[in-house]
Amino acid sequence: MNTIILSLILLFSQQVTKGQSNSENSNLVFDHTDLEIIERADSLLSDKNNWSKEDGRACEDDIINTKYSLYCVLYKAAIEIWGS
Repeated sequence: MNTIILSLILLFSQQVTKGQSNSENSNLVFDHTDLEIIERADSLLSDKNNWSKEDGRACEDDIINTKYSLYCVLYKAAIEIWGS
């Protein structure tokens, strides 16, 4: 499970920092909400049957089928935490 959490953190940080210079990346700060999103994503993937290695970045079918790629599980978790 720790591997999943680490993977989620790395994926999330890559999405956040995409297009930023190295100096901007060094100032990136994660807050409590970011950690809540990662914890929620981890709980959604707690059952290995909910994991999908295919990532088309079209999350509607992942949410309906409750079988998530890393991108889509972070998307769903962010919506649940932020509300939009």
